[in-house]
Amino acid sequence: MGNKTSEYTLFKSRGVSACISAGYGLFSNNFRNIFRATWPWVIVYVLIGGIYGLFYESFNDRPLLSLALAFVGVIVSFFFFAYGMMLLDFHRRHIVIPPSAGGLLYREPGFSQVKVFKALLMAAMFYMPMPAARFHAAMRLPRNARFFFRVNVGWRTIKASVFCLLIVLTVFALFFFCYFWAMQASLHLSFGFQMAILGAGIIMFFVLLLLIMPLYFVTFCYVFRSHTHFFRIFPSAYAVGFRHLPRIFCVSAITLLINLVIGCVIMLPSYVLALAVYKSTFGAMMMGDALALPDNINILVALTGILTGFLGSYLSLSQMYPLYYLYGSIETREEERKRFVKVSAVASSASSDDSREGKNR
Repeated sequence: MGNKTSEYTLFKSRGVSACISAGYGLFSNNFRNIFRATWPWVIVYVLIGGIYGLFYESFNDRPLLSLALAFVGVIVSFFFFAYGMMLLDFHRRHIVIPPSAGGLLYREPGFSQVKVFKALLMAAMFYMPMPAARFHAAMRLPRNARFFFRVNVGWRTIKASVFCLLIVLTVFALFFFCYFWAMQASLHLSFGFQMAILGAGIIMFFVLLLLIMPLYFVTFCYVFRSHTHFFRIFPSAYAVGFRHLPRIFCVSAITLLINLVIGCVIMLPSYVLALAVYKSTFGAMMMGDALALPDNINILVALTGILTGFLGSYLSLSQMYPLYYLYGSIETREEERKRFVKVSAVASSASSDDSREGKNR
């Protein structure tokens, strides 16, 4: 598929345009293999969206059902991206994306999928805070399974995603709480002071957006470095990512712009149907107009959402590939920087020794 070339080697110093070109090139050249490995999760995800569109009118009376579907959709999307990261990890080690990859639960050969539920039960016991339960799970699980639950790339991707999501939610929750408190306290002040607080809040919001971008690099470091804990590797990995923040921002902004342009074209049928339903419902509720919608509008919305959601899922997955090559470029440049610092230190030490010898003479 064109992977075994220097063009698709991960650990290579690249510029922003080279990372984007190599990432989308790898994704497009291997789309068939990526599709074979990830399509079941996309089918489940878009079916959830289709159900949501089919029964969206009744969700007003059942908000818990809507929240449950949204939660399941988030979980399925986590597994979908975990499979995508497993393919990238295989490429990192073998410079190739295989036609099919092992499952998220077990990649080791010879482990029957029938034992999945038993393995999950033993894994839950393995992580319980009771020594007896952990000992029982360790004795019952095969050695390769015990090893798997610590280093599997899929699970590490899910854990990193959850950790990063919690960090982002915590940071922005604190920001909005402080901003709301500041706006409430400034109500008795002048209009100009209120506008100054509003402008400072907007600037701070965009600064926080920039500060969370190095989490991309932290996630890749944690996923690809086995036997490391997330919060132990977090300070050093975040510092490296912050050092390369301009490149991360450029790659993220360009890929996001590409996804927005293509995504608007893909999602246009869904937008048109959603706008038609909204306008018709709003007119019926506020002005007493006739609903003027066909009886099968829910089915049309559901089918359109399934089709556009299927394409949109792979469009969002493609954004990982330029960031994947950006991670390899950053790692390469950091190694080169360390070698340069080491060589400079040796040269400085040698020159100082020569100068001391010259003075002694």
